[in-house]
Amino acid sequence: MEKLNQGKSEIVSVSFRAATAPKRKPRAKSTPKDSVPTWADETELVGLVFDLEATATASFYSQYTIGLHAWFLDQVRQVDPDLLAYLHDGESEKAFSISALEGQLLPSGKQLKLVANQIYHWHINALSQRVALFLKQWLTNLPTVIDWSCVEIHTHT
Repeated sequence: MEKLNQGKSEIVSVSFRAATAPKRKPRAKSTPKDSVPTWADETELVGLVFDLEATATASFYSQYTIGLHAWFLDQVRQVDPDLLAYLHDGESEKAFSISALEGQLLPSGKQLKLVANQIYHWHINALSQRVALFLKQWLTNLPTVIDWSCVEIHTHT
C-alpha cells in the first residue's frame, strides 16, 4: 500500500487479487484492520488503485464500464443508501470517477476478453468528502466478488 498526503487530498494505492471463476458465491472475507488504508475524515480527494488478476479467460461486452459503474453504485447502496440517492438523483457534483480496466483486453467481435493470468488495474476516485468517507468504510469489508456483465471476478486480499 502506498500513501501520498497533500492537505485534504490523498492518493492511496491498494492492491488485491481477483480472478474469474465459476458462478458460485464464496464466503465474504473481512480485510484485516491493520492492512486497510486510512485518511482523515475531512479528506475530499482519494484515489484507489485495485490490481485484479484473471485466472481464466473470459469475454464480456465492450461497454463493460457501464456494468462496473452499476456494480460500484450497488456497493454504495449496500453501505449508504442515502449517499446512493444523492449520487444517483443528480443532486451532487461529480462526486466520484471510475476507470476502465487497464491491461491486456483482447477484441473478440463485439466483445472484449480478459486474458488468464493477466493483471488489470482499476481506479476509483472519490472527488468529495462524502464519497471519501464511504470508501474509507467500504475498504474495511471489501467484497470477495466483482460480479458485472457476464463475468464474475473473485477478490483475494
